[in-house]
Amino acid sequence: MSQVNALNHVKEHSCVVGSIDSEGYFSLASRPFFHPTAAEASKECQRLALAHPGKAFVAMYLAGGSITSTLVNF
Repeated sequence: MSQVNALNHVKEHSCVVGSIDSEGYFSLASRPFFHPTAAEASKECQRLALAHPGKAFVAMYLAGGSITSTLVNF
């Protein structure tokens, strides 16, 4: 996946699923799957929680970001 493709998912406000470790740190896969809706991401959280008892999974909404060369907000 290219940077442009990933940034398009941010512009579309896609969701990703991450985990939270026992010390409260968030973690994402280096190549996360982009879910088009929060409902689909939440469903994936449930699936992963069942597969990995005791591990916390959360859906994260991509609200926006910035990139420089010329400052662009999305």
